[in-house]
Amino acid sequence: MENRFLFIATNKIDNFYFFTGASERGINRNVFNDDFFEGNTMFGTYSADDLSPGDTVQFNLYGITEQFYNYMFILLQQTGGGGGPFETQPATVRGNMINQTDPENYPLGYFMISEISSLNYVVE
Repeated sequence: MENRFLFIATNKIDNFYFFTGASERGINRNVFNDDFFEGNTMFGTYSADDLSPGDTVQFNLYGITEQFYNYMFILLQQTGGGGGPFETQPATVRGNMINQTDPENYPLGYFMISEISSLNYVVE
C-alpha cells in the first residue's frame, strides 16, 4: 500500500528592514517589515530639496531583528524626521546596551549586526 503525505507550510517568516537614503543634501531613514510584500520586490524612497544632476545618493537596506525594528520605529516616530536620533526625546527609548558600572545610567544606542545591500545612484 502506498502512503502519500501532503505537507503545507503555514509558518510565515517575519523579516524586518532598516532603510537609509543619503546624499550631501540630507538623509532619510525608515524601518519596515515584509507584511505587504513578502517574497516580492520592495522599495524605499529618498527625497531632498535641490537635488541636481551629478549628485550621488547612497541607498542602504539592512536586514534587522524585530527588536531593532521596534527600537528604531519608536525612535523615528519620536524624532518625526526632524533633528535625527540624537535630539532630545519626549520619552526614554532604551536600547540593548548596558552600562556595566552603573546600570541606571544607560547609554543611548543599540548594538546590532546586520546584512546590508547598498546602491550608489548618480542623479541624471
